[in-house]
Amino acid sequence: MARSIWDWDEALFCLALRDYNVVLHHPHPPGFPLFIGAAKLVRLVIGDDFHALRAVSLVASMFVFPALYALARAFGFAFRTSVIAALLFSFLPNVWYWGGTAFSDVFAVALAATFHYGDQSYPVMIDLRERFSKAASRIQDKLSPVSQLVVIYQILREPVAHIPLAQLGKRLAYSPQAVSFAQEELQNSNLCDVRRAGKMVFLEFRLGGKALWEKAEPLMASPVRRTQWVRWGQPRARAVVSGTTALSRLSMLAEDAVPTYGMRDRELVAAFKKGELLGCSGSDDADARMESWKYDPWVLAENGVADPCSLYLSLRRSGDERVQKEIGFLIERLPQ
Repeated sequence: MARSIWDWDEALFCLALRDYNVVLHHPHPPGFPLFIGAAKLVRLVIGDDFHALRAVSLVASMFVFPALYALARAFGFAFRTSVIAALLFSFLPNVWYWGGTAFSDVFAVALAATFHYGDQSYPVMIDLRERFSKAASRIQDKLSPVSQLVVIYQILREPVAHIPLAQLGKRLAYSPQAVSFAQEELQNSNLCDVRRAGKMVFLEFRLGGKALWEKAEPLMASPVRRTQWVRWGQPRARAVVSGTTALSRLSMLAEDAVPTYGMRDRELVAAFKKGELLGCSGSDDADARMESWKYDPWVLAENGVADPCSLYLSLRRSGDERVQKEIGFLIERLPQ
């Protein structure tokens, strides 16, 4: 922990707490508004400019591990790999050194990891339900979204044993890195084996159809991250029919007054930014109830309706006996 100002940049940050003026280099460009804003809040309870800035860096360094762990999980990396990667980064000398100073570096890293948007990620939060698996069995508590999608694809679409892993990733709208870690996760869960032919890698599931579902279902989670009432914008967002609305299309269940749709999380965010969706406070003003999915529901959808396996997972905790009965019928109709 630094006891006093060491670098000129720290002095500029201290000046910014008293007179924020980027033109006068209080602080230097680009101005670090979030870092300075956080330090000004801390300055209300800590009566020293330097120590307020240092406190912000210190607290940010404490969030580096959970932020990077959650980011790795959002990218589809295995639980163990995510923990190891976050630990390695957290114990880098740079993090330990700058985390005890009045510099903005560690604060920026923690902030970027927390609010990162990429091809496979979403604003991330830690799932506190995740636990370390027993080392002896090496069984995952829950499969990652990409692993879950691979299993359902195998059950509903076609055997993946003839599809190279890289090509499978393209079909599922995931990066090669994500499907590589799905391979590791599925192996550790004793769901599949790996066959190599030159540089190509293939997944060979030990079971298929309903037998694979029965073994994998306890390891699966709902594909839905959260739901939100929305109104359609212009142009209208492209979404899959999901939830009880999809169930009503596949059964005798009556359809809800406000239909439910699903979109992949990052596409939902983009739809709001483009004005294709508009948020609203409740069902009275809504055109739809929108579900944010962990993976792309269009990969497995038929005629614009969510697939039965994902639909079952999203509704299996419903307290409605009619819903429980109908989703049970969905599983009974899975291929053998």
